[in-house]
Amino acid sequence: MGWGRVQRRLAAALLCVLVWLGALPAPAAAQEYAFRSYTQEDGLANLSITALAQDAMGFLWVGTENGLYRFDGGKFQRFGPVEGLKEPYVSAIHVTPSGVLWVGTTGGLYRWDGRTFAPVSQDGRPVPVWQGQKLASLDAGHLLVVGREDLLVVEAHRAEAAPGATAAVAWVARPYFTPDQKAAQPALNRIQSVRVFGVGEQGGGDIWLGCGQALCEARQGRLKLWGPDQGVAPDRWGNVLRDVDGTLWARGEHQVLALAPTAAQGDGGRFTAQLPLPSTRTNVRVFLPLLQDMDRSIVTFGDQGLLRLAHPGNGQAPGRWEQLGDANGLPAREVSALLVDHDGDLWVGSAGLGLTHWVGYRSWANWTARQGLIHESVWSFRRDGAGRLVIGTDGGLARLEEGGDTPPHIIPAPGGQPVLNHQVGSLTLDKSGRLWGGTFSGLLFYQDPGKDGAPPPAAVVVAHLPLIFQVFVDAQGRLWVMTRKKGLYIIDKPEGPNPQAAPLGAALPIPPDSSVSSACQAPSGTLWFATEAGLLRFGEGKWTAPAITGVPPVTRFNVIACARDGSLWLGGETVRLAHVQEPPGNAPGTGTGVLQPVGDVTGDLVGDRQVLGLLEDRRGWMWLATDSGVLVWSAGALRQYSHDTGLVWNDCNQSALIEDDDGTLWVGTSKGLTHITRPDLLFNRPALVTRVTGIERNGMALPTDGNFELPWDTAPLTFHLTTPSFRSRGGQIYRYRLNGLESDWNVTAAEEIRYSALPSGMYELEVVARNTALQAMAPSILVPFSIRPPWWQTKLFFAGCALSVVAVGIAIYRWRSHADMERRRTLEILVEARTRELEASREQLRQLAMYDSLTHLWNRRAILDLLELELARRREDASLTVVLADVDHFKRINDTHGHPAGDAVLVEVSRRLSAAVRSYDAVGRYGGEEFLILLPGLGRDDCGDVLHRLHGAISLTPIALAPIAAGDVPAGVVQAHEEGRPEAAPDVHIDAFGVGVTVTCSFGVISVGPTSSHGSTGVPPLAEIIKRADQALYRAKHLGRNRVEYATGT
Repeated sequence: MGWGRVQRRLAAALLCVLVWLGALPAPAAAQEYAFRSYTQEDGLANLSITALAQDAMGFLWVGTENGLYRFDGGKFQRFGPVEGLKEPYVSAIHVTPSGVLWVGTTGGLYRWDGRTFAPVSQDGRPVPVWQGQKLASLDAGHLLVVGREDLLVVEAHRAEAAPGATAAVAWVARPYFTPDQKAAQPALNRIQSVRVFGVGEQGGGDIWLGCGQALCEARQGRLKLWGPDQGVAPDRWGNVLRDVDGTLWARGEHQVLALAPTAAQGDGGRFTAQLPLPSTRTNVRVFLPLLQDMDRSIVTFGDQGLLRLAHPGNGQAPGRWEQLGDANGLPAREVSALLVDHDGDLWVGSAGLGLTHWVGYRSWANWTARQGLIHESVWSFRRDGAGRLVIGTDGGLARLEEGGDTPPHIIPAPGGQPVLNHQVGSLTLDKSGRLWGGTFSGLLFYQDPGKDGAPPPAAVVVAHLPLIFQVFVDAQGRLWVMTRKKGLYIIDKPEGPNPQAAPLGAALPIPPDSSVSSACQAPSGTLWFATEAGLLRFGEGKWTAPAITGVPPVTRFNVIACARDGSLWLGGETVRLAHVQEPPGNAPGTGTGVLQPVGDVTGDLVGDRQVLGLLEDRRGWMWLATDSGVLVWSAGALRQYSHDTGLVWNDCNQSALIEDDDGTLWVGTSKGLTHITRPDLLFNRPALVTRVTGIERNGMALPTDGNFELPWDTAPLTFHLTTPSFRSRGGQIYRYRLNGLESDWNVTAAEEIRYSALPSGMYELEVVARNTALQAMAPSILVPFSIRPPWWQTKLFFAGCALSVVAVGIAIYRWRSHADMERRRTLEILVEARTRELEASREQLRQLAMYDSLTHLWNRRAILDLLELELARRREDASLTVVLADVDHFKRINDTHGHPAGDAVLVEVSRRLSAAVRSYDAVGRYGGEEFLILLPGLGRDDCGDVLHRLHGAISLTPIALAPIAAGDVPAGVVQAHEEGRPEAAPDVHIDAFGVGVTVTCSFGVISVGPTSSHGSTGVPPLAEIIKRADQALYRAKHLGRNRVEYATGT
């Protein structure tokens, strides 16, 4: 608490003053301790605790009437049927020296393999376990268990397996004692508890049992019963303990017994009762916890909470039992389970009130109004001349009473009536043993020690000054008084009969109305003062006000501490903390120069905290009392302590920090007093161990040690972490990175790490846990795993793609080939069609060029070419007959019947000629109604029959004309036929089928004989042949038509 809050306290009205004489309250209870309770709000669903154990990894296992829980300091995790634990009522928990966890329930016994609970069977049946000390390790491979009041031994049984296969392991139980042993000692049929000493523990390797109403010892095959003759009164003996000194302790429902190590060796040994008064409770106790803590104290349950016996053993007389209950802050009355964890803290389980952690069990003790403080706001403390601790509070002086038959307690300080209800802000002791003090109301007082053990006399007020911050006695015995706004006062001989405080005033190199709040003396004898105007130095009879490098000239400092190395520690408001020293080589006594920062990390030590007290202890540790707890700094190591770690309250008061004569520390706060009884333990770093408690993706649990392979997915991969720790857990953080994805470290206080849509590859999650408050770090852990590529990135997919590309290429090639073939085929068809068209066209052209369009005979040019060809290829002995034929009276047919009729006649004559000639003969239309006929191989002598046939074929039958209307027939022809005069129109025939006309033809023939027949003149030319055939035709026409005439000179 700083000065601003002091002013508010001064303004508050005080309670009415108790009459000093006769009004002292009765001694209060012993000190109060820091307890942290865990209930449903913290995740512990059932509050009836039945068993406690801590495994090798640091997890706390909590058995309840409805479930088994694992606690890491931050959260509770319930285990049940999913993990193989079928029954909810947990009756016993045991961790073997090798770290194996065994859990007993009312329905069976189970062994934890790290993932599931494996049941134990006896003759195929479960092994139920009832409440109490029912489990104990016999050796590395065997467990003793009390089931149904019978002692059983559990061992592994390996079933036969096929060659190459791993044999399955089953855990089975069998009776430990034989029927003969049970018959000889009936107490073995009613066993209540079991404890083994010698397997991973100190002891003689024997088994102790609570059997019937007595104790049984089994050692090296011999059984011994301890009963009333050996000091064991009838009771239900539920627990046995052998401490580090060899003393054996036994806990019954109503008593605690002890057996000295020497007495346990012979047959004449005898247990002795340890409780000053046996329990008066008549209710049945199911749980009988008993243990020894790390300070060798015996701890067990009592009627009002806990009983603790400090430092027993070594055959000495037992010490005094300390009863701990409500008055000490313990919330548990019905204690059902006890545990000392790896850090030495005590855990208490109760029936119905949940789990309680005794925070700072070995190091912290607190005092509040419940322990007798007349006011909970504590500002100062000092041992008086008699060695008793005097405490300055907001309500006056109090004193700690220690020793004697009663527990330590606090009473109002005798003789402190003159300053009752005054805020005693500072206390000190002068060389004579006189206790000096100053109050915030300005009273400067002293109190002499009592003589010959008598109470001290009443305090004497020396002066009324302004608010007194601190009174300080230097090595020379001078008393310095630091005040608000009135500077510094001094009493040269405070031990004298009439001490007077003299103001220094203008002698100081600061304004006279400055506040001086704190002082210290360096090993060199130099005095240093913290003021609102900066630092004051007094050495060699001179006052100086040295500056500090990097600090404004006028900087208010509230507290100061002189270190043994000559450096100074300063605490203020604008400069939270400074560590400075005089420059090396500074001339002694000059006080000149500027103070230099030492160069350590003072700025990082306190952060935003306000430093209210500074102290360097005998170990060289620097203690800092702040408005948010206590800090301890030693050689680069820092510890932070608060209400969560055992401090009575976080808000420390100004300068309320001292080291006692025995090296312990006292800290005053606005809500009580804290005594740090074991400072040496504060820098013990806990062994942090990080564990992966779960890995999951898409609701599927994965192996916590990694080494798994997952298909690619966008769903997050979640890692659940924990670092079991029960001290300063708020400072715990995790540094992690995913090797294979990132190289930089990430920092989080959460115990869950997620990675979504990880690309394919090999990964390794690296995690390092660190507790910043304890400056402890756990070894890094590695979780290797791999992600398979998505289907579109697999080799199979790439092979498929390659095959697909090849297939597509082949398909495209085949398609293109097919298309090319189709195009080629189409082109061929088109070409073929075009060719046919061209050929047809060419044929048509040829036809047009070589054939007559009307008669379809060779045209004039073609027949002449044929004639010329025949003339050219004719053999020497071959002949050729050429006929030039002309239709007789063709003009008359045209004139009479019309040109279509004439065309019909020409067509029919052409057909008849073509039909009459041989296949190698040729007939062509020479022009108009004239035809040229070529008869190869026929000469003048042998062509007559052919010519006769040709000539007759033309006139053989009338040629039918196309049907025509009667009006189209010439009237004269019709009339001649009607009158019966067909001779009037001899070439016309009319019948029912139409009109026909008889056509005759005249032939002009020329035969060309073999080449030899022509002599030297050779074959006549074509024109000559045509000319002579035409002459012959002309002659046939002239001679009356319808005849054949041969050319002359053939």
